[in-house]
Amino acid sequence: MEQRPKKLLEQVQDAIRLKHYSYQTKKTYIYWIRLNQNIG
Repeated sequence: MEQRPKKLLEQVQDAIRLKHYSYQTKKTYIYWIRLNQNIG
């Protein structure tokens, strides 16, 4: 079974996890990404 490419939010969450950012930072990054996806 082939793996599908990771979506942008999944990639960001993985990067945040690797950098050991706080939960609040993760929430903020995800918020801004979703906001910008809705605009563009």
